[in-house]
Amino acid sequence: MLQRMLTELFAKLRPYLHTAQTKANKQHLSRMGLDLSKGTTRNNLEAGVIEPAMSKVKIIQFATEAAITFSGLTT
Repeated sequence: MLQRMLTELFAKLRPYLHTAQTKANKQHLSRMGLDLSKGTTRNNLEAGVIEPAMSKVKIIQFATEAAITFSGLTT
């Protein structure tokens, strides 16, 4: 259940980030992130969340590793 919820949240976020990377006039979408307490996407800058890019990459790597480990324990 948790894995499905996280997959759905990342699926909502991915189009924003892809558009920010591929369209010059949509750079503001690169500020989008996840509000895990509400289960929605949000503008992180407006929410007061500022993360360095390297931290974001590491966080996603660790979350992926945790999800893989967790899914291996539940199957």
